[in-house]
Amino acid sequence: PPAFPFREVAKTVSNEAFRPLLRQCVEAECKRSECVPANAFQHATRAVDAILAHDPEPLFDTEGENEYGMPAKLLHDVLAAQRAVWKSDPKLSPGVQDLISKLEA
Repeated sequence: PPAFPFREVAKTVSNEAFRPLLRQCVEAECKRSECVPANAFQHATRAVDAILAHDPEPLFDTEGENEYGMPAKLLHDVLAAQRAVWKSDPKLSPGVQDLISKLEA
């Protein structure tokens, strides 16, 4: 797996407001792309948990059989597509923007 700056982005995803914000992003994205919000949120949460654990294996896992692919990609795609949702949080938005750019690399 690629090197990933876990410590730099963990501050954002460990914020207590991050998961509710992520849930809003997932729900908005699922309305657009017709996915099941609970399943997509659970999968995106795997990426968050992997970041908090500083564990690249589940973050970049491509082996798991699921419709969402690699957790890091799902987290990136949902956050990138739902910029309007997280931009409304002035405390979190700089960290979310940084997280998106780190997941892109």
